[in-house]
Amino acid sequence: MRAGMIACSEAAYDLMILVRERWQQKHPEDELEYKVKCRALSSISMAETVTELTGSWFPDKDAILFFCASGIAVRSIAPFLRHKAKDPAILVIDETGRFCISLLSGHLGGANTLAEEISGLMADKGMIPVITTATDREGCFAVDEFARRNGLVLTDFQCAKEISAAILQGEKIFFDCSYPVEGEVPEELILEKSRGKENGLEREEKRILISDRVYTAAGAAKKGCCLQLLPKNIVVGIGCRKGTDKEMIRQAVTAHLHSLCLSEEAIAGVASIDLKQEEEGILAFCREKQIPFMTYSAKQLQIQMGSFTASDFVEKVTGVDNVCERSVVASGAALLSGKRAENGVTTAVGEYQRSIVF
Repeated sequence: MRAGMIACSEAAYDLMILVRERWQQKHPEDELEYKVKCRALSSISMAETVTELTGSWFPDKDAILFFCASGIAVRSIAPFLRHKAKDPAILVIDETGRFCISLLSGHLGGANTLAEEISGLMADKGMIPVITTATDREGCFAVDEFARRNGLVLTDFQCAKEISAAILQGEKIFFDCSYPVEGEVPEELILEKSRGKENGLEREEKRILISDRVYTAAGAAKKGCCLQLLPKNIVVGIGCRKGTDKEMIRQAVTAHLHSLCLSEEAIAGVASIDLKQEEEGILAFCREKQIPFMTYSAKQLQIQMGSFTASDFVEKVTGVDNVCERSVVASGAALLSGKRAENGVTTAVGEYQRSIVF
């Protein structure tokens, strides 16, 4: 996690340093940047305003913690708010350390969980987490928090709101999942065994569907509310000529996924041979999608087990008879669809095995 911390008084600064130390002890891998804006601490006080600092942090931080009055935090974040799916977790901690308030992005951003964790770290100081989201206060199942914990993409925020509202009204929600389910299913959900494409989606009911397949249930959208949660479990193996641009990469990937009724949002990563590790077209595509680019040596690809589409030309150039299919398997994914060529770009598609945890 990448977090930013800002304190606005001497007492708040001392508290921030203590929270940072305890957080770093528990999560040494996290990147915690901290600043202070306080006349009494002029030697270390930053030159920019709190709002300017907030603006610079907003696009890059997973969380921002304000050690100050909530009004300062609200005014500082107001110009930069975008959408609940994009905004970082925002927390406010008063300078006495009494309250840790989850102010923004409680579920999708993880502010609620973070408020509880920080309060736990500061339990000896009497810190109390303050969480105001309705589903949490009522002790109900929260679909957006569930999606965040399982790394699932919310495809329809309006439908998610309708489902949350229905749960708060005591309604039962049908739950259809294409993956193994671990843990106890909440009482608000009625678990149905996945039955494949669009089965049952035409009925007038609210439903949560977990699948990486794209469903076109226009009738269901009109009659009811079907919220699809997409797991990021698709790996795309890519082979291409040197200098292939991003758009050609995108077209090839999109065409292959479309043929399989798979969503681009389900892509967890791209894989190829290490000869392509500096291929700008692939790198640009991965940056745009914010997904990792995994590369493997010819030796690593050659030892993969399975039936692959061999090419003498590819073997002559790269030292291995197939790049896109073998790189998918090397990533740990099961090959779902073999080599497909589109405008000089070859792609293969794989799927990670996973489960859904309550």
